[in-house]
Amino acid sequence: MTTTTAKKATATKKAAQPAEVQPAEAEGGAEIEPKPATATTTLSKTKGPITVKTGNLVEDPVLRFAASGKAYARMRIAVEVPVIPGNWAGGRTTAFYDVTAFSSLAEHAAECLAKGDRIVVTGSGEFRTWIGEDGKEHSGKGILADALGPDLRWMTVEMQRAERKGATQEKKSDDAVDTDF
Repeated sequence: MTTTTAKKATATKKAAQPAEVQPAEAEGGAEIEPKPATATTTLSKTKGPITVKTGNLVEDPVLRFAASGKAYARMRIAVEVPVIPGNWAGGRTTAFYDVTAFSSLAEHAAECLAKGDRIVVTGSGEFRTWIGEDGKEHSGKGILADALGPDLRWMTVEMQRAERKGATQEKKSDDAVDTDF
């Protein structure tokens, strides 16, 4: 069975049977390697508005490359939220978000961030539902990251500008004054 956007939106629990999974389209048209059909079958995926979340990394970011060679990284964050929206005095709970980043953002995240780091993520919110290996319907929140970085309330960082591909650097003498502020 070939999955399409229309079929994903109207899929029922019958989709728990193994299905042929098509590569997902990533930002910029790159294909992401799909999970095996026996692991999960996606029922629906809803993209929401821009969201900003601050939370702790639950595990180290995992860097992978699509068939096209484009980098993508997946990570999971834990965010503390009030039990009653807007009422922090009424108790707190933890919400988990799957975060996906692409290209240089993915490479830098995998290189610089580690489990336990407190980070800030900005991107498009997503809500997914799927049938797992156990045959039950699951749901999850995610963020397609536009930007992410460390929360400077909890750590200090040493900034280092990343080199751009194809950029040439001029050699400057030691006594030359750098006027690029």
